[in-house]
Amino acid sequence: MVQLIATPQSALVDEPVHVYVTGLRPFQVVCLQASLQDEKQNLFHSEAYYKANEAGEVDLKRDPALGGDYVGVHPMGLFWSLKPEKLLTRLMKRDVNIPFQVQLKLREPYFPVKYFPASAPMATLTVERWYVAPGVTRIPVREGRLRGALFLPPGFIEEIPEDSFKEPHCKMVQLTATPQSALVDEPVHVRVTGLRPFQVVCLQASLQDEKQNLFHSEAYYKANEAGEVDLERDPALGGDYVGVHPMGLFWSLKPEKLLTRLMKRDVNIPFQVQLKLCEPYFPVKYLPASALMATLTVERWYVAPGVTRIPVREGRLRGALFLPPGEGRFPGVLDLFGGAGGLLEFRASLLASHSFASLALAYFGYDDLPAYLEKVDLDYFEEAADFLLRHPKVLGPGIGIVSVCKGAEIGLSLAIQLKQITATVLINGPNFIISVPHIYRGQIIEPAHVSVEYESINVFGFAEFYQVYTKCETGISQFFLPIEKAQGHFLFIVGEEDKNLNSKVHAAEAIEQLKRNGKNNWTLLSYPGAGHLIEPPYSPMCRASRIPLIVPPIHWGGELIPHAAAQEHAWKEIQKFLKKYLTPGLNSQL
Repeated sequence: MVQLIATPQSALVDEPVHVYVTGLRPFQVVCLQASLQDEKQNLFHSEAYYKANEAGEVDLKRDPALGGDYVGVHPMGLFWSLKPEKLLTRLMKRDVNIPFQVQLKLREPYFPVKYFPASAPMATLTVERWYVAPGVTRIPVREGRLRGALFLPPGFIEEIPEDSFKEPHCKMVQLTATPQSALVDEPVHVRVTGLRPFQVVCLQASLQDEKQNLFHSEAYYKANEAGEVDLERDPALGGDYVGVHPMGLFWSLKPEKLLTRLMKRDVNIPFQVQLKLCEPYFPVKYLPASALMATLTVERWYVAPGVTRIPVREGRLRGALFLPPGEGRFPGVLDLFGGAGGLLEFRASLLASHSFASLALAYFGYDDLPAYLEKVDLDYFEEAADFLLRHPKVLGPGIGIVSVCKGAEIGLSLAIQLKQITATVLINGPNFIISVPHIYRGQIIEPAHVSVEYESINVFGFAEFYQVYTKCETGISQFFLPIEKAQGHFLFIVGEEDKNLNSKVHAAEAIEQLKRNGKNNWTLLSYPGAGHLIEPPYSPMCRASRIPLIVPPIHWGGELIPHAAAQEHAWKEIQKFLKKYLTPGLNSQL
């Protein structure tokens, strides 16, 4: 007889409610949820995980939430942590004479994956939250030009002229970008000339991806005494970033549609980045934006001239092989992405542009491959490695792997099992298996246990999974992959603000394992302020996005400026690492 109780069950919205649960098993972990619909049918929801005491009781006045939308003792947390299902929606009561109906639910913990149905509620209860007390009188007000509503207790812009914000701007203003067409990982020198001395201007950048999603950025600069702005010298005063950041307009691009990640789909077509120069303006709807002073389009390519793309459909392999121009043989690299699925080619095409023969390999959610992962078949990846090594333009005897997230989990497994893997780049990956087993030549390697109650959801409704393994009470060390068996070298790349995986901890555990076994075949690059999605240089940071199968948006973490710096540094180090361990005789030159 599990009981969910709320006292009082009907009250003013500013009165606290005492929520508690009885009849649970001793120390049982449960999920408490709250939801309501506003007058426009917008849904708001919240949840938190609790552990019962020895008597099988949970009392929100006494017991701390373990995870979810908040952590700690917060008796009214389920109410004030309600967040909109539709982002940017504010909860506002329109008709105060009708209460909000807040539905409380008690259920078993669950993992928010689409193909795992949530368990049925163990108990449910509706709480009424009123905005007006009994006896309060509402009187509509239409007196003269007054419009409003008067509530009695029981018993008793003027338009701003457009020209006031602007001065005539100088003629012969020039906006230049050098080079105007280049690889996406090459810097661009942006300058402005012909301004008035010490004039303040706004520089903007924008692009559309292949799905017509718009990304934009802007920053304010002050010209020097000669009327010039040079992004390699001058600090941004405000906007999307502050300080001297020559490529800030590119890596600070943000989506107009929230939760949209910029990913290049067709690497044979460049992104067209439009740069604009205009007077400063205030972003108010009734004030039109100032006229453009100059505009320019910059091409950002993901593949260099002469690189060849070969679609791969050999046996069950699905992917795209990118070969550098020239007659020589080139170091081979297997490129693996994570939970987004599909075939992502932009990193492999860039690696080929820097003289690596790179195979972008799909392993689910593409063509005739499984729609989602039920297992990771390592034999499939071994076939891909052998396919790469057989190619006449690939330099053996070993190949490298560049991998991130789920791909890094697979990359680590491959480096342990396959002697032909001699250099492995692991970007924000675990040192154990997540969710589904790995299978290699009939041997099953089981995934680690997960404590879903330590999933947390931030104020924007983005899920953070970085604690669900590090706080696992059953202990996770028994699931660590035997990295000491690997014969090749590792480059661990860690974003210390990763909110999806506790990559810093996982890398440290793997390195400690290597040290204990007398191995020194590793390099660690750990970046304070960087998030989960460390991509090629000048890529916009994706703070949160959706991926297939996971229900809530995922918070990837990271702070804009240190994340951009991490991407720029890591990309150079990845290439150095791969060349060092995949090119015989090069060590002495590095």
